[in-house]
Amino acid sequence: MFDNEINKNLGIFMVQLQIKDVNGVVTATYYKPVMIRSSIRGNSKLWNLFFWPLNLIGYFDEPPPISKNILFTNQFVESSTKQTSVISIQLQNRFVQVNTIFLRINAYVGIVPYLFNVYPTFTY
Repeated sequence: MFDNEINKNLGIFMVQLQIKDVNGVVTATYYKPVMIRSSIRGNSKLWNLFFWPLNLIGYFDEPPPISKNILFTNQFVESSTKQTSVISIQLQNRFVQVNTIFLRINAYVGIVPYLFNVYPTFTY
């Protein structure tokens, strides 16, 4: 997300994850509230005090993007009769300005891969 005044003033907004089967029927819906916190580089007096020479020559022209990790459930189990065909993610705020989005899905095939992935130190 962009580090600008619009995203900093958003407050809390909802993110919706919807899972649909082959026929387009919604099989599961998950909601998660998300709050964007302002970065340390904002207009912080400490940042400007310590890095004033770099700010003076224009080294920090463009602020870095805000990174958010949104974790949804790990309890979803796909049925063999209702296979998932569509996963949609919706940010429920019209003022959110998004730069890049990545979707990562962890699939566990059985109990042993689940234990290896969730508890790697214990299963070592």
